[in-house]
Amino acid sequence: MKSILKEQVYDAIYLNSLFSTTYAIKPLWAGKKLGLTNKIVIAPRGMLKSGALSVKSKKKVAFLRGAKTIGLYSGITWHATNKVEEQEILSTFGKKTKIKIAPNLPRNHQQRGQTPFKKEGEMRLITVARVSSEKNILGGIEFLSTLETGNIEWTIYGTLQDEAYLEKCQKAAAKIKMLTLHFKGEIHPTAIPEALQQHHFFYLPTLGENYGHAIAEAFLSSVPVIISNKTPWQQLEERKAGWSLSLEKGPFNKVLENCLNMDHDSYLTWVEGARTLGLEITNDHSTIQANENLFKNHE
Repeated sequence: MKSILKEQVYDAIYLNSLFSTTYAIKPLWAGKKLGLTNKIVIAPRGMLKSGALSVKSKKKVAFLRGAKTIGLYSGITWHATNKVEEQEILSTFGKKTKIKIAPNLPRNHQQRGQTPFKKEGEMRLITVARVSSEKNILGGIEFLSTLETGNIEWTIYGTLQDEAYLEKCQKAAAKIKMLTLHFKGEIHPTAIPEALQQHHFFYLPTLGENYGHAIAEAFLSSVPVIISNKTPWQQLEERKAGWSLSLEKGPFNKVLENCLNMDHDSYLTWVEGARTLGLEITNDHSTIQANENLFKNHE
C-alpha cells in the first residue's frame, strides 16, 4: 500500500469501506504513515447502522473502540450519503468529525421495455443484494409464509457471503408450497436493468441501507419496490412508487397480499410511480456537484 501511494501525487485517497482489512484499514494506515491524512476520504457504506453493527457486533464494537483510542480516523474526511448517515458517523466518532454529504451517483434512467403482465394471485419478486443476514432474506421468506394462497416466484441475484445462511433460507423456503425461490448468484451490473424489468416488484426487507443502490436501480428501471423502512427511501406509498415498511409481519403481510392480488391495470399505476421517481433521481444535478465537492480541498 505504501508503494502504491508513493508512485505519484494523488489528489485524494477514497476508501469505499470501513471494516475491510485490505481495502480500508491497510490503505488508511499506510496513508497516515506517509503523512497523507488530510487526503483520505472514507465512505462507511452503512456499516455504522445499528442493523449492520448487530452482525458480529462484539468484534466490530471492539475494533471501533480501539480505533478511536489510537486515533486511527482522526484528521480524515467522512463521506456520508445523507443526513441520517452523517448522524451515525457523529454518534460514533464525535461532534468534531469532518463530514461531507454527497448522495450516491445513480445510473441513467432505463427506458422500460414491455411490462410483464400482472395476473391476480401471481407475482414475480426480485432482489439484487449479497446473500447475508444484513439483507434479511430469511425475514423476507418468513413474511411470505403468512400468505395463504397464490403463486410467488422470487429470484435473488447477489454474492454469496454466508453458505450457512443460504442453507437456512433454502430450508425455510422449501416449507412454503406457493413460493419458488431461485438463488442466481452474481449478476453483471449491465444486466441488472433487464433482470429487474422481468419482475413485478423489487423485494428487500433489509436491516439497514445507507443508500441502497439496488433500490435506486429498481426505480431507474420503473420497478416498484417492497422494502423495509431501514433505508433513506421513505414516503413511497404516497408516490405510488412502492412501500417502505416496519420490520414486522403485519405491515409486510398486508402489502404482500395486496401486491399478490393486484391486477394489471392497478399494477401499471405503481410502475408509473416508480418511473417518475427514477426520472427525478437521474435529473438531480445537485448530486453530481456534491460528489465533486467530496474531493475538493484535499490537495
